[in-house]
Amino acid sequence: MITPATIVQRGSGKGRDPWLIRRWLAARGLNMANIAVMARTRKCVVSDTIRGVRNHHRVLKQLDDLGCPTALLYPQNRAA
Repeated sequence: MITPATIVQRGSGKGRDPWLIRRWLAARGLNMANIAVMARTRKCVVSDTIRGVRNHHRVLKQLDDLGCPTALLYPQNRAA
């Protein structure tokens, strides 16, 4: 389970590639509107989170629970 503290430890959304995340969602028959409903938030919050402008904890948790690769959500933490 991801907690807000864990999200802070994993880093910001800087460097997040929104097109890869959208492609990952589309391959599962999902879109940002679906994630917004699941995370009980607005579509613009999901969009901002996917683009790396925000790090909304419910959106990140929902994506993580759906199995979105950690490397897509937290690109700054990849080993160089």
